[in-house]
Amino acid sequence: MGMRRTSTTSSSKLHDAIQDIISQFDPLKISASTSQLPDATAAAREAEEERRAAELRAKFEPETDGFSYNEFLAQLRNPSAKPVARTVKSFLTEFGRRPMTLAEQVRFVHDFLEFIGGKMRECAEWQAMDEREFDNAREGMEKLVMNRLYSVCFSPTTSDDGDKDHVLREKMSLFRWIREEHLDVEPSPQNAAFLQFAKSELLKMNNFKSPRDKAICVLNCCTVIYALLRNAQGSDDIGADRFLPLLIYVVITANPPRLVSNIQYIMRFRSMERMQGEAGYYVTNLQGAVAFIETMDASCLSISQEEFDKSIEMTIWEIDIEKRAADRQLPRRDPGTERAQWLIDRSSDLAKSTLEKTNNFVGRLISEFSSPGSESGSGA
Repeated sequence: MGMRRTSTTSSSKLHDAIQDIISQFDPLKISASTSQLPDATAAAREAEEERRAAELRAKFEPETDGFSYNEFLAQLRNPSAKPVARTVKSFLTEFGRRPMTLAEQVRFVHDFLEFIGGKMRECAEWQAMDEREFDNAREGMEKLVMNRLYSVCFSPTTSDDGDKDHVLREKMSLFRWIREEHLDVEPSPQNAAFLQFAKSELLKMNNFKSPRDKAICVLNCCTVIYALLRNAQGSDDIGADRFLPLLIYVVITANPPRLVSNIQYIMRFRSMERMQGEAGYYVTNLQGAVAFIETMDASCLSISQEEFDKSIEMTIWEIDIEKRAADRQLPRRDPGTERAQWLIDRSSDLAKSTLEKTNNFVGRLISEFSSPGSESGSGA
């Protein structure tokens, strides 16, 4: 089954940015560029990829579908909207004073947004608006309310979101050595700029407070991945078996902070009606990618057990060195020298150490993730 797509969610700026990526990887241009720079180093290529991605990001703006938050705020300031503004203020004040469970938070927010939407329709300021204009106003109200409630609704103390964030980020750090081929993704010269672009969109989630804006970051990330696959395949019929491995790769290599908290926040507080659309579909895909990563081991990857164990062992060592260097706040020694000395010291029992440390480390992560906590972040 192909991925669901709608024509209304891809902005012209995103389309232009994606076309810029595609045009940069015209085979003739690649050939000419390669012939002119035969001695280019890996560092130089990486810098060039980041430069191209930065240029594309500068041209890119999140999809808005005509949404204007400032326009809504101007409407709310009008004298005719005072009854609605007073009701919103009273709700926010009461919400902040009243201790609530996570389920109560979710229910009260959705109930209030439904209630205030009806009041807005009865108000002279919004009464004569067509559906598109009123839709903009309702989006604005959701953003206003959730911006004000962000400190109590995002990763609330009544959930275990923060613990899950920590465990997931630790595990993704442990798998930072993963390459595209380990997930059966065919490496290509054009992948780097696309994937860098996708990662940058995913990492923007923590810059926003409203569920809508965070969901759009996910949508933008997935739209770029979809465009990469469409360009490679020459067809819009992209199956989940091709899309999800790339999304998983982007998530691991980006390793965004507070990813579980962001996903749960969107799922809990984004309009349920809106979550039926494309952005909601991609958020669900992101949930699936996280679930895969949480249980990922050698059997899930195209890699031998021996290579997997060695990669994990090396990464544990690197992370330990980085943490100790950071704790001492001293300049790090040359990694090559450190590693050579470490391998000499450990060569006699490397195999045993690999298995023991891998099992203990991954077991601890799984134990932390599975341990009973306070109320789960599953929503209302």
